[in-house]
Amino acid sequence: MPFTGYRRTLSQAVVVSITACLIGACSGGSSNRRATNTPPPTLQNLVATNDSVLSPGNAAGQDEDPVTLRARDESLFVAWYSNRNGTQPDGYDDKEIFLMHSTDGRSWTNPPIQLTRTPRYSFYPSLAQDASGQFHLAGMRTIFQPDGCVPTNSCTGAQYSIFTKSSADGVTWNADAENTVAAGPADQMPWIVADRQADRLLIFFCSPTRDANGNVQFVDFTQNLYVTVDSGTGWSTPQRLVGPNAPGTGNVFPYVVQRSDGQFLMTWVRYEAAIPDAVDTLREISTDVLWATSADGVVWSSPATVSDADTLAEIDILPSLYLHTVRNNWNIIWRTGSNPADPGRSVEMPVGGSYPTDLLTRPELAGYSARILATPTTGIFWGVWVAGDEPRQKIHHRFFTLP
Repeated sequence: MPFTGYRRTLSQAVVVSITACLIGACSGGSSNRRATNTPPPTLQNLVATNDSVLSPGNAAGQDEDPVTLRARDESLFVAWYSNRNGTQPDGYDDKEIFLMHSTDGRSWTNPPIQLTRTPRYSFYPSLAQDASGQFHLAGMRTIFQPDGCVPTNSCTGAQYSIFTKSSADGVTWNADAENTVAAGPADQMPWIVADRQADRLLIFFCSPTRDANGNVQFVDFTQNLYVTVDSGTGWSTPQRLVGPNAPGTGNVFPYVVQRSDGQFLMTWVRYEAAIPDAVDTLREISTDVLWATSADGVVWSSPATVSDADTLAEIDILPSLYLHTVRNNWNIIWRTGSNPADPGRSVEMPVGGSYPTDLLTRPELAGYSARILATPTTGIFWGVWVAGDEPRQKIHHRFFTLP
């Protein structure tokens, strides 16, 4: 962490003080000396930084699936999956979700705060803060089968479910308490949103084992997008989204925000292949990135494609959205590459833009699962992503400027 870039050393302060006296800024009394201390570091005086690892420790382990949040008090949160605990009592990997928090962008909660503690694996967190200030986490529970198998060589399948939990302040969590909101058996890739206008929570996810009414079925294994809603009385039966799920296509990795006008804006991945597991789309060349809008989170506008629409047969995956506060428009950023072994590059395009005219490469984020947030410092943005070789990926971040 570049702590020294934000405060002067003692020797620097002495030099400045002597120089000030030489030019007549002091006349023997300390009360006449000019202040030499720089302002304390805050989120209002951030500067651009270099790429650095944000997830501390776990040098030999894996840190992935980052999610970021700018809270109502403007502090910054990041959560991710990690196997930094080593193994569980039964000898299998302990894969949980962890969180770090910062009020100035320079110092972060360390060690990271553990948010989950369960016998099997926790992945793919998302964060939201509601109008009352309460923080909410949604994540994916994965149980590889048969239970106790080793995923790398002896598992024949997996069960996926969606869970949620809450915190009053965002940094104090009960790792042992959670609420299952979609019990699977194949509910994946959750994204939680707090509706500012209707005081409700929505969790979007994908599943290949639910019908048009949200009921579990084992006939058609096409991945479709769903939403479950909590308006204060508990989570609803999942509803299939109207609009994004085109016949003959799979739809995965929903990422949803609510604009200032109250409309929901979603980006996601669509593909044309029989792939029941969303993770397998990371190797599928028919993938494309789309977006749509909705007033209620259920019925959506006609989707628009922002990626190459298969003209280049590139793998377009892991999209996210951010508000470009300088240009006052929403942008979609995603990872594109020519094959699964290609490290690819982060690219972005404004919502409503035209491919490839408005496509930009974002070299500041040299990895995948890129997230960007505008900070309280005008013109400074926070980028978070994953980089590193399997299975030792790490969460990286930097502050940078955007024109």
